[in-house]
Amino acid sequence: MKFKRSISIILSLLAIFPSCAGKKNNNRKPADNMQMVSVSYGYGSQMERFPSYDITVKRDGDRTLAISFDISRVTYCCYLVNMPDFFDQMQDLILQDKVYKYDNHYYDPHVLDGDWWSFSSKYQDPADPEKYQMIDSSGSNAGPRGEGLKHVRQLLSSALDNAEYLYACDKEGNQIDENSHLYDEEE
Repeated sequence: MKFKRSISIILSLLAIFPSCAGKKNNNRKPADNMQMVSVSYGYGSQMERFPSYDITVKRDGDRTLAISFDISRVTYCCYLVNMPDFFDQMQDLILQDKVYKYDNHYYDPHVLDGDWWSFSSKYQDPADPEKYQMIDSSGSNAGPRGEGLKHVRQLLSSALDNAEYLYACDKEGNQIDENSHLYDEEE
């Protein structure tokens, strides 16, 4: 009972002081010298155990790999993406839809369950891989205006259209036994 009351008080305070619910992001436009090396997007229901959609596309040397959650197999799968201009298209989309201006987090304190989503992209300086820049945003029952997230998802999904399946993996892309399920140990 004490825990429920504490949560109720915190949610009430967030409703009164919405600036506490998420840090504003004024502008994280990627620097011209930075190269996109990965992009991720996921969403799902807070009432479900598994994400409805979760995909990361990343550079791996000369290859482009996609790590996508497969709900039918209850595991992640790694694919070789056959879309040479994927990162150029994603960069154009992020700039055109101004995804880099999204707030860090969106939250609707009046909904206790519902949907969540998250987006991130990582950029590195090709001359100095230790230098990087991130754009990330997430939400719970709320999100930015416009069609940016919809466009991100469409482009990420199109990366899988002609992709070649490589192997079952964990969320980071590390190969796992083809017959195992990531969530077996939690049952």
